Amino acid sequence: MDQLTKLKVQMFAAWCGIAYILLALIGWGGIAGFLPPTAPSAGPSDIAALYASDFTRVRIGMIVLMLAALALIPFVARIRCC
Repeated sequence: MDQLTKLKVQMFAAWCGIAYILLALIGWGGIAGFLPPTAPSAGPSDIAALYASDFTRVRIGMIVLMLAALALIPFVARIRCC
């Protein structure tokens, strides 16, 4: 593989790492509402109410987080290869 191709692969992997961070933050905090985390003093009924209040929003946030994991694969693969 020539130098230009290696550089392009490395840049793609680096941008995938940035995309993962952004998508994970959007999925966790922006959509699912898990950031900031619940208080440690919250009881089981409070946690159950968090999930039951808007389970569609939580599911969509977790789907975005799963898609973010796809962006993490090239980043980690590039780190492991070199």
